[in-house]
Amino acid sequence: MKKRIRDLESFLCEDPTSLSSESHRIEPDLDFSMLTNPLGNPFDLSDSGIDLSKATKNVFERLTQYPDNRYSELRASIASFLGNTIIPEQVIPGNGSCELLKLVLECTVDEGDKVVIVQPAMDLFEKYCSIHGAEIMHLMGEDLRDINDSLLKDTKIVFLSNPSDVSGKLMETAKLNKLSELCSQNGTLLFVNESCIDFADNSASVISLTNSSNHLFVLRSFETVFAIPGIRIGFGLTSPKMAEKLNSARLSWNLGVVSEKAAISLMKRDDLSNNYLAKSREYISENREYLATRLDKIRKFNVLPGDAHYVLVDVSASSIDSTELTNRLLNAGIKVMDCSCFYSMGKDFIRVSVRSKEDTDSLVREIGVAVVDSARDKAMRELEASLLSPDFSATGPNKECPYYPCHFQGQDCTFCFCPFYPCGDERTGGKWVERSSGGKVWSCEKCDIVHHLETAEKLVFELKGDSPMEEKLKKAWKKVVDPLL
Repeated sequence: MKKRIRDLESFLCEDPTSLSSESHRIEPDLDFSMLTNPLGNPFDLSDSGIDLSKATKNVFERLTQYPDNRYSELRASIASFLGNTIIPEQVIPGNGSCELLKLVLECTVDEGDKVVIVQPAMDLFEKYCSIHGAEIMHLMGEDLRDINDSLLKDTKIVFLSNPSDVSGKLMETAKLNKLSELCSQNGTLLFVNESCIDFADNSASVISLTNSSNHLFVLRSFETVFAIPGIRIGFGLTSPKMAEKLNSARLSWNLGVVSEKAAISLMKRDDLSNNYLAKSREYISENREYLATRLDKIRKFNVLPGDAHYVLVDVSASSIDSTELTNRLLNAGIKVMDCSCFYSMGKDFIRVSVRSKEDTDSLVREIGVAVVDSARDKAMRELEASLLSPDFSATGPNKECPYYPCHFQGQDCTFCFCPFYPCGDERTGGKWVERSSGGKVWSCEKCDIVHHLETAEKLVFELKGDSPMEEKLKKAWKKVVDPLL
């Protein structure tokens, strides 16, 4: 096996469902990592006007026959759906986005050829470029303005997603058109992934340029737009000359008759007379604003501007990083995208897709729980480590802490995070309060019990020893805290 194939695992973005603290794979109850249409697929919507059984009624009669390898009806349906700027001769049907990406690379890139991937981007670009032995150069999106002839003259392909796979931001149309022209002048193929553009702004698409350019390839996806990832089907658009060559080189009979007929039914405008796509955009617009507003209210979470049906959230100022947050949410049955698997992103960002308001409320509540539990667990680990030292004692005030004094001058700060949290005992002065992001949280604002030096010293004494921490906490509460109440 080729070395670059043996090393391929290092290029794969980890699946968050495999990162649970448990050994088995967890299937989430709520999945905010998917980029498919949050309205659901039109076959499941009673008012969509699209009947899958009707669309595929003649399919079973064709199971003993090979599909039409030209896919003439499908290509004509796609061209008609996209409008009068596209003709059937420009369409390349594919068994999902992956096959189309692989096809383009097989037809254009030799081992050692240079390709540019505009980052951050989906890991599939990196994966398949590596499989084909390309020399990969990473270019951050904000640096596209500096791209020039010297960079492009030896570059076979420039890959980018519009909108961005991560931030959801659209590239300015004028800049993208200029980049397309520059690539054409240098004999470089510009590969634009527009799988999510239907939910951002279709007017930002560059498909109208494909007819006249042999150096532009646009990727589109049925899977994303119609929420049918189980039916592996997408299509590419390029010039008729390029499309003819790519269709000749693609895997023969790459689409089955079921996929073909399902796609044709989705492309017929008569079947979409109830404005399924318009409803989808309306649903996304309303629920995206709600999602962004709710997430932005979480302390030290910052939702970044974007245009697509998902939002990028900066958690770098929070006490919890993206990987820990993702894992804690997954264990609670909720999946978001940990952006640490994207180039240069670190553990500072999560990507969250639009879902219903009710689902968003559930997500925000669980984020609150995850942040509090993370802080508590960290404090408990630090406390347990400190208790192992025979010299450990009450530390007194921590005047270096930016929050000092959180209760009173001279307070003891040994227990910065109360080991009994949340005690739920209102005799302490604590109480349940409404969280700004929704739900209730236990507030210790009125409780200063563990910050008195004498109390802290007694608690340290009770918490030392080899017994399980849970037993020691129960004993310490009964002997030290309860008498004070």
